[in-house]
Amino acid sequence: MAETDSGKTAEERIPFNYFKKIPKIELHAHINGSISSETIKKLIQRKSTKEKGQNNVVSQWETTILKGDEKNLDECFKMWDFIYPLVDDTEAVFLVTKSVIEDFAQDNVRYLELRSTPRANPKTGMTKESYIEAVLAAIEEAKTTVPDITVR
Repeated sequence: MAETDSGKTAEERIPFNYFKKIPKIELHAHINGSISSETIKKLIQRKSTKEKGQNNVVSQWETTILKGDEKNLDECFKMWDFIYPLVDDTEAVFLVTKSVIEDFAQDNVRYLELRSTPRANPKTGMTKESYIEAVLAAIEEAKTTVPDITVR
């Protein structure tokens, strides 16, 4: 940490939780790019109960994404190799969208604009329309569970 003129670090002068407390807006949040590690773990557990052989996904997630090392841009994009197969039905889309909204609300975001590209998955019966409906349903439910955030 860099020392300031007063001899205190920036974190000593302005504690990190100060930034969590102030109201914020987020104007460009991609749903699948805003999924927390906790939600990814839930998605992996959900998928592993439905399909055998998903323990490999858990191992890959832990070693590739959660290893804690700094990553270059190509390595960052590898996360999509894990996320897209996990968010492949409307139940997962709903769960992820609601979780993302709740996470932003927890960070005191008061206005949130979500972005996503609707995807169809014939194997699970998800259409682009049902994808959008799942996102809208999660936004609607969030109005009651986290009423202090406006989501568009």
